[in-house]
This record gives sequence, structure tokens and C-alpha cells, in this order.
Amino acid sequence: MTLSAPTRQQPLPVFSPAGPTEPATWIRTHGIEVLVPAADQVVTPYMERKKEWDGTVLSAVLDSLTPKSSFLDVGAMVGYFSASVAKKIPDGRIVAVEPLRSNLELASLNLSNFDNTLLLEGAVTDSPDEAWAVIPDETNRGNTRVGVASGGAAADAADRVPTATLRSLVKRYRSDVVKIDVQGLERQVLDSLGPGRGLPRNLTVFTEVSPAAWAGESAIAEMVERFAASGFDAYFLGEGSAYSAFSSTRLARLVGFGSRWVDHFDMVLTRGRYAATIKNRI
Repeated sequence: MTLSAPTRQQPLPVFSPAGPTEPATWIRTHGIEVLVPAADQVVTPYMERKKEWDGTVLSAVLDSLTPKSSFLDVGAMVGYFSASVAKKIPDGRIVAVEPLRSNLELASLNLSNFDNTLLLEGAVTDSPDEAWAVIPDETNRGNTRVGVASGGAAADAADRVPTATLRSLVKRYRSDVVKIDVQGLERQVLDSLGPGRGLPRNLTVFTEVSPAAWAGESAIAEMVERFAASGFDAYFLGEGSAYSAFSSTRLARLVGFGSRWVDHFDMVLTRGRYAATIKNRI
């Protein structure tokens, strides 16, 4: 495998497939066919039954796009979201970021029929100067995690990955729609965006929020306040792509509920065009 070196113009290296790929299963979903790892015990069986994965978020992402959107997929796994977006907006741009090489190999195949996609190897963090490592979960390939490679057992067993901030990627690719699925690292990813000057006027961020990864609900509320200061509206995303405005009361219920029953909920941070669309709907 050969990787192009990251530069100021190219924050993360472009992935170059080495192959051969692992055994995989074809699944048809959203009008496309994608390869998913046969050995996966969570994502693959679910997609075989439901013909989708995280359908609520994907539907909302597809709804937020314009024909020439620039979509940034942070935590792309095997490129399911990216391929779905690429099919919908052939005149747009799709940039997929994933740290795990076995996922990247399948993603490169899933995106190979689309000439508007770019696949990058690495992770998005708020401390790109540190050495980061990928920690795979072979039974659930959607549960790939990254962490600072401090020399512990986890770091010794993991592969080092290049990193970049979300801000550098959004600015480089002029992204107007971002999806974040990083298994509890979303706080660091959002911090690395640093809302403020220099970002696109129209910007929508779909993100998981994992309560266990935050220092209580106050930290989540503070994040929302930082984005609000830069003109972003915050919404909770529910079933059927239903939006509800952010409130501390609902946040407290979700955090309390999440600590007992689910590991995350979905939020949208948006300003500009799509923010106006949501306001007109609720």
C-alpha cells in the first residue's frame, strides 16, 4: 500500500488499495450495492435483514444535500454513506475518512464506481500533533476506535494512523455537509472544528453524541453554546428524520436515558441554507 504524504493542501493521505480484500457480502440498499465484511457480527447481519444501517441519519443527510454539495464522511467504515451520497449528487463531491485499513479496502471498492469521491486514510482529532493509533473491533467493524498511542498494550496492538482536524478538512474541501460517527470521540472531533471565521456560511454537521464520552450534560450544552455563538442552530434528530430544537430539558432526559439503555443519540448543528429549511418544517 502506498499513501500520499499529507500536506497543508491535503490534510490526510489519499488511500491507495493494496488488496487482497477479505471475504465480503454484497448488500443492495438505497439503490446501490455495497460490500460489507462477512466476518462482522453486528453491522452485516443488520444490513442483511434491514437493507440499511443508521437509516434515520442517512435519510437526513440525503435531505440536506444540494446537487453540488461537498460531503465529508468522518468515520466512513466501508463507505456506505459516501456511496449513497455519491449516487444522489453525481455533480457534488464526497470525501470519506476512515482509520481502519480493512474497512478502507472495502470502501475503495464500494466507491470505485463513482468519480466524485475521495477516500482518505486517517482519523480526525483535536490534537493532530500526537501519535494516534487505531483500535479495531473485528466482531463489529462499525465500532473501530482511535486513541492516543501512549505505549500501552492497546497502542502496541494497534496501527498508527495519520490525523487532521475537522477544521482543516472542512476548509480544504469546502464541505457544507458533514457526518461524524467516531464511537465516542465526537467531542474531540467537534472541538477540532473550532467554529468561527473561515468556515463555510452554509454548514450542517450530523453527529452522534455518546453521553459516556462527555463530562456530564453540561459539557454537551457548552458545546452547543459555542456553536450557537457562531450562528449554528442545534437540533435533536429522531426517528423518521424528525427534528426537535435543542433544549436543556430534553438533553437531560436523553443523557439520563442514554446512560441506562442506549449508548448515543443523534444531533444536528447547522447554519445557513439547511438551518432555514429545518426552521420552516418545525
